[in-house]
Parts: sequence; structure tokens; C-alpha cells
Amino acid sequence: MEHIIRTAHLEDYEAVNAIIRVGQEEHADALPERFARLDHVVAMGWYRSFSDQQNKVILVAEKEGLVVGVAMLEMKKSPTYEALVPRTYAY
Repeated sequence: MEHIIRTAHLEDYEAVNAIIRVGQEEHADALPERFARLDHVVAMGWYRSFSDQQNKVILVAEKEGLVVGVAMLEMKKSPTYEALVPRTYAY
């Protein structure tokens, strides 16, 4: 059983949205006063912003041609505080 990790494509939008929607529904069940149920949790514009910028990426895990996992990563720089060592990290 082999999984492939790759950068998401535009045509992966519905699969990515479906995976994230499962988590959103779990949040809505647990905290309905804070989380709404949505058909499209990830707006298309926000999804596209991950392919338009060098500091963002969406990775998908694929098994037998199906998207089975997703990670949305954004590289950030730590705030410039005297008490912190400057660093870059993935959020």
C-alpha cells in the first residue's frame, strides 16, 4: 500500500474541501455556538492563494489515485522581539 505526497492541483479542490469539511463538521458538533456547517469550508480564492505565493503550499496524500489527506502550509518568520531568536517556521 503506497501513498504519494504531492503538491495539490486546482482539480484537487473538491477532494481537499471534502477532507477539511469532515473536521469542520466535528468542530460544529462539539461547539455549535462557534463553528458553522459549511458546504465549502475552503473558499476557492483562498485555495488558489496557496499556488500563487512562494511561501504557501497545499500538499495532498494520494492512495490509489484518491486524495486521502491534506496539509496546508505557510512559511512564516517569527516576530522581531529582542527575547526571540529570528527563525522561519511552517504554520
